[in-house]
Amino acid sequence: MGSRFHLRPVWSPDGRWIAFLRQAATENGVYILPSLGGPARKLATVNAITGLAWSDGKSLALADRDSQEEPFSIFRLSRETGEKSRLTSPPAQTWGDLN
Repeated sequence: MGSRFHLRPVWSPDGRWIAFLRQAATENGVYILPSLGGPARKLATVNAITGLAWSDGKSLALADRDSQEEPFSIFRLSRETGEKSRLTSPPAQTWGDLN
């Protein structure tokens, strides 16, 4: 199966969920699991392991980028659908927005 690391766990504002980043040899992802136990559910694949924070009980904010050549942008990630939408568009040739 290979090595997997679980990083940066964060509690949802209502205490019902824990979100975390999973780093593996082949893929990085954002996962959530119920705080009282149960299986983890993958929300999205991400290209970089950076910060992760709840913006409210229904979405998370994270820094990511679509390719190694792009600067980091802040994205909103829906807890329910896993839809990832870009919130910032920093200028090229910069590190971008990191949290």
